[in-house]
Parts: sequence; structure tokens; C-alpha cells
Amino acid sequence: MKLTFSLICLMFGLVAIPRASTGSIAGKVIDSDTHQPLLGANVMIGGTELGTSCDMDGVFTVSNIPVGSYTITVSTIGYSSISRANVNIYSQRQTPLKFYLDSAVLEGESVTVSAGFFEKAKDGIVSTQTIGIEEIRSDPIGSYDIQMMVHSLPSVITATDQNNEIIVRGGGPGENLFIMDHLEIPNPNHFGKVGSGGGSINMLNTEFVERIDFFAGGFPARYGDKQSSVMDISLREGSYDQFNLDMEMTMAGVGLLAEGPFSNGRGSYIGSFRRSFLKYIIESADMTAIPEYWNAQTKVVYNIDSRNKLILNAVGGWDYIKVDGENRPDLQGAENVEHTGYQYTAGVTYKSLFSKQGYSLISVGRSFSSWVTDVYNYNDDGSQNNYFTRDNREMDNVIKGDLVYKISPNLEISTGVNCKNGQYGLNEEANPDTVFEYKYFNKNQDLIWLSSLNDYYTMIDTLSDYEDWMVGTSDTIYAGELPNDSGKIWKYAVYSQIKINLKRFSVTAGLRYDNVPYNKTSVLAPRIGLSYSVTPITKLNLAYGKHYQSPNYWMLMNPNNDYPLKHTYTHQQVAGIEHYFADDIKGTVEVYNKTY
Repeated sequence: MKLTFSLICLMFGLVAIPRASTGSIAGKVIDSDTHQPLLGANVMIGGTELGTSCDMDGVFTVSNIPVGSYTITVSTIGYSSISRANVNIYSQRQTPLKFYLDSAVLEGESVTVSAGFFEKAKDGIVSTQTIGIEEIRSDPIGSYDIQMMVHSLPSVITATDQNNEIIVRGGGPGENLFIMDHLEIPNPNHFGKVGSGGGSINMLNTEFVERIDFFAGGFPARYGDKQSSVMDISLREGSYDQFNLDMEMTMAGVGLLAEGPFSNGRGSYIGSFRRSFLKYIIESADMTAIPEYWNAQTKVVYNIDSRNKLILNAVGGWDYIKVDGENRPDLQGAENVEHTGYQYTAGVTYKSLFSKQGYSLISVGRSFSSWVTDVYNYNDDGSQNNYFTRDNREMDNVIKGDLVYKISPNLEISTGVNCKNGQYGLNEEANPDTVFEYKYFNKNQDLIWLSSLNDYYTMIDTLSDYEDWMVGTSDTIYAGELPNDSGKIWKYAVYSQIKINLKRFSVTAGLRYDNVPYNKTSVLAPRIGLSYSVTPITKLNLAYGKHYQSPNYWMLMNPNNDYPLKHTYTHQQVAGIEHYFADDIKGTVEVYNKTY
């Protein structure tokens, strides 16, 4: 449920002045390969006579659209048309849109134009899904949470309905790469676990999302250091037209979102802050634990000129929970736990349309994650006794660059580098476990010899009159040596890729090189994808790839390792058929082999 200021005024008994029931759309149409603006692209609003054409910068605006939900169709010569359904128009508001058009290979002089509803991730051959904000809003089970929505996609399952972690084609929850506007995010969720990619609540604000490209396997060479999936999230820019302020209230919390222009329209910003309020509503319900959290996010864009821009992205969050139930009879034996988590990702990206045939991206970013946990019981005087404490931290400083250049309509090359400096701190302490030693006697005071745990269970099931005598205790037993260490690690990666598009056949081939001096890893990972159009509406797709992943820091740098752990990797082979039954109905069947 959302509350705009006009509705808030009604809550205070003010008289509402009738407002015009029209809104507008504004956005940009660009080439999906080169990111060049498409001059003259036509934008039509289904069910109306409204429409427009893009200017020299690929920008369009349509005003005075009656409030409602529409299908927007974009088309231009030499490109496949796109239709986007369920675009909502709000009163006195501007709905932002961005369309990426794929170039079409023209056969003959006449071409039948049919607008498709299915957008595709760049360089995605197999196992890809592209999800727009309209689809996220319409999803009945995703709870407006982008990661929870992914659970309904093919190849994806989750361990529990209460956790956002995703498991893709037999992989683990730490094998998934999350990218936000060219910046990597270790874990975009609150209450996440070390080395995992899930948590109870997503930290990213869905209102920022423009589209999501999800790869369930066979992903291209520009993605690395993960071996199961990629979730590439593109964020929209703030309004260049007017200042907007929204308030939202859901069961997850309350939040504010503001956006608008600055510097005479050369820049825009969008920012939000959200905080849970469940604690203040049900704190009298005698619950064992009530989770608390807050998060903040912002994106600022400054257009240096029509072909160069600076982009600042930042997202951070804090979460806390305390499970304290030792004094409750129904929870005897349960552990008391107090957990605090904190994380952020921030970075600056410079994007340049350096040529009409290509673009480049250079990003500098930093990520930080902290987990502080105490497990405790109470002493006789009521004071808290911590018998396990964890204070772990991970940090990454990253500089990365990508370059895409389209040599001809049928040939494209891309390359990129990634340099990462990881820092970590592993600090865990635990009190010794107390072990009690007993001897057991039957009613005749004869010693009962027990050689296994099964003998113990047999004794207590068959003898009702046995006696026990504690003969000793030991406070020197640990569950295992606990890590306490800190340090740094360097990771380097470079990739190159070529893409060839012919009339019915396309191939994307790439090679990725990863180097980690810490564990003396130097590996090459080939990737290739093939697509053949049997008919204009039926495709056969094939892909092969080798995907390496370094162990998580808490595993890789554990000082108790006898030797540095090596990278794990998978071989992936995917084959599928894709058929369009109609412009808005697509069927895909894939078979895959994934070897660890």
C-alpha cells in the first residue's frame, strides 16, 4: 500500500481538490548491443491514438495519458519491435521507461514486423529470463521482492519459504552472482549468513529496479567467480522532470522514496530509506524474537554531455534479532542468540558512448559485510554468560572495466578486466564444552558395560531400575579449532568475447582468465553459445561453459587449513528449443548437464 501526499492530506481531514486523471511516460530507446540512442524510434500506446517518435538522443515523452494500464510498443527500421504490457499510468506522475532493441537481420525487401513481449538478456543464449518492473509488480507470489520472485523461475528452488536464498540446478546458496548497475553485491539480503546469498528480506528497493537479467546457467564470459547463476539488476534513473516524494507502508516496514532533477536537468537522483516497525506493533505479544532492520539506497546520475555520464550507486542495511527464551518452560534447552548484521555496497561508474559502434564502463566500488553473534545462557545471579562469540568482517575493493564494440552489423567484440582486493577478519571465541563421564549399574549393583551409543539406548529402554554415578568431568573439549585471523587477498580477471550474427545463425564465444595468487590459481574458462533459427518463431540453442569459483573467505583463509583450498568449478552443457506460439506466449524446453 502506498500513500502519496494527497492521500495523507485526506487523513488529516483536508478537502481534496479534484486532480486531472492523466499522467505521462518518458524514457529512452537504445540499441541493446551498442547502447546508442535510436533516433526516430516510434513509441505507441496500445488502445489509444497516442504516440511519439524519439529525438536525436533516443528520448521520448508522451503526456496527457488517461490513468490506467497500457501496452507500450516500440519499433524502428532494422530492429525487432518490443511490446511491454501492464505499464501503469498514475495521475500527475511520469512513468519512466527504457527499451533495448535488438538489431534484426533483414531478408529481402519486405519484412513482416511483429512486436514481441519477450526481451532477452544481452549475450544470453540459453537459460535466461528478463524481468521488467511491470512483471515484478504483477507477480502474485513474489511479494514485490525481486529475489523471492526469482523462486518461481525454471531451474530455481529455495530451501525454505522464509528465506530468499536461491538454489540453481543443484548448486549451493553461495554460488550465485548478484550485480547492481555494474557493481557486485556479496549478499543483497538482511539476516544473511556468511558465504551465502540469501536472507529473510531483500535489502534492495524494488522501486529502483528497471529490469533483471537472470542467467540460470551457461552465462557469458563477462561474469565470473560464481558457478551457478547470475542476477544482473539494472536500476532506473530518477526523474528529470519533477520532484516526487512517496511513502509506503507494508508488513515489512515503512519507507520514504524521493527523486527529482538537479543541475538544471543535467542530473537526477533517487533515494529511499526503509525501517521495520513490527517490533512496535507486537512487542507485547510475548514473542521469543522480533526482527529489526533498516536499509537505505540511492542512485545519482550526472550527464557530462549526451555521450558521457557519471553514476553513483549506494545501498546499505542493518539488521538485529535477539532470541531470548531460556526462562520460558516451553523453550527449555533452546539457545539464546543475539545477532547484529551490517553491510553496504557503494561505487561510481563512468559510462562513455565513445563511438557510434560501442560503449565502455569503468567502475570503482567497495563492499563491506559484518556479522556479530553472541550465544549465551544466564548465570545464577542473572548476568549474561556468552559461551560463543563471533565477530566476522569481509570487505572488497573493486575496479572493473568493460568495453563493447560492434565492428559491423554482424560482428561484435567485447572485453573487460576486474581487479579485486579482499580484506577479511575472522574472530570467533567459544568456552570449552563440559563433558560428563558416568558409570551405570543395575539393581544388583553390577556394572553395565556400554561399548556404543546404541548400547546406552538399549539400556534405558529395557532397564527401568538402572542407576548412574558421575565419575568425572572435563572442560577441555572443543567442537573444533575456531578461526582468528585477518589479512588481504588479491583477485584478477580478464575476458574477451566475440559475437557473430548471420541470417539464421548466431554464435557467442568467449574466454575468461582468473588469477588468485593466494592459492596459486591461474585458470582459463571457455564459454560458447550457439543459436539456430529453424523458422522465424523457432530456435535451437546450445551452450557449453566452464565456470570457476573461489572458496568463500571464511573457508579460503581459515588459518587451520593444512593448505590453501583450490577453486571449485563446473562443466555445463545446455541444449534447448524455443518456440513462440504467439507474440505473448513462448515455450522453452531445455536439457542440461552440470558436472562439479
